[in-house]
Amino acid sequence: MLFFEHHSSRGARMDVAKALGSTLLFQDFSPEELALLASTTVEETLPAGETLFREGDIGNSMFVIMLGGVKVMKRNEHGDDEELARLGSGDCFGEMAVLDSGHARISTISALEQTTLLVISQPQVEALCARHSGFGRSFYREIARRLSRRLSITSSDVTHYRALWRSLRRH
Repeated sequence: MLFFEHHSSRGARMDVAKALGSTLLFQDFSPEELALLASTTVEETLPAGETLFREGDIGNSMFVIMLGGVKVMKRNEHGDDEELARLGSGDCFGEMAVLDSGHARISTISALEQTTLLVISQPQVEALCARHSGFGRSFYREIARRLSRRLSITSSDVTHYRALWRSLRRH
């Protein structure tokens, strides 16, 4: 579990940088890159049961869960939300919105409990990249790696379920 505490503005930013560095997405960032990223984040608290965004909403921010948990839901063919995953402290979501500011959200995110999030917005990331090209390379490389891993897992899942479906249709 990540620890997040506000002592002072500088102390809080250092705590945020440390917390960001403990996430899988940002673990390979240098301390300087983490400090730069931390300087642009905004903290948001989501009460239990509240929806952060819905599938189809337009977004330009990604989120890091500092404390708490969310559920990820997707609409099925009947229009009902089905839970796909649960994410907790240290997990990130919404990365595609940082890559494409007009991106429609592909799922609905709701808090399972009171949840503290760090918001990383596309305009802030772009401004950082313009001033610090090394940061931009690191940031977009890690986002690309993460999305590549997700695509690989999704492709494997689709292959598995197609084979299962074909097997069931034969019987």
